[in-house]
Amino acid sequence: KVLFCAAGHRYNGRRHDNLDKVRGIVERIPSIRRVVVVPYPDPGPGMEGIRSAVDWTEFTATAATDPEFAALPFDHPVYILFSSGTTGVPKGIMLSHGNLLANTQALIQAWGFSERDRLLHALPIFHVHGLFVALHCALLGATPMIFLPRFDAESFLAAIERERATFFFLVPTQYERLV
Repeated sequence: KVLFCAAGHRYNGRRHDNLDKVRGIVERIPSIRRVVVVPYPDPGPGMEGIRSAVDWTEFTATAATDPEFAALPFDHPVYILFSSGTTGVPKGIMLSHGNLLANTQALIQAWGFSERDRLLHALPIFHVHGLFVALHCALLGATPMIFLPRFDAESFLAAIERERATFFFLVPTQYERLV
C-alpha cells in the first residue's frame, strides 16, 4: 500500500506540480501507508501535508532488504491511468493486477516473447506502452532488456546491432526519424 509519484512533470515547456493532487489522493484513500516522492523534474515545493511521505533518497536508504509481499485478488486495482480526453473529458481508468497479467500473457503468446529475445527499450516508461507492454513483457518473459536513456535514430540503429536486439517498440514519430 505504497503510492509512488513524481513531484511534478514537464509539459509544453513548463513545470507542473503533482503534489497537490497527491495530497488529495492520500486524503481520499486511507489505506495508503506510505507515499514515496521521486524528485522529478526537481524536488518541487515540498511534501508538507502528505501523510507518511518520504522522498526517494530517504526511501531507498532505509528500505528493508527483505520486503513483505501480500497475495492480492486478481481484480485488485494496481494502477490509475488518466486518459488524454481525446473523445471527451479526461478520466481516471483503474487497471487491476489481472488486467495487466492477462494483457502481458496474451502479448507474450502472440509475439513469442522469450528468454532467447533481447528487448531494446527506447520508449518512455511514463507512457502506457513503454511501461505496461514493453517492460512487463520483458519481465514476465524473462527477456533481457537494454534501456536507452533517450531516443536518437543513429544511436538506436547502432544499439540494435551492438546489443543484438530481437525486439523493440517505437511510437510513430520515432519510426519516422529512422527513415
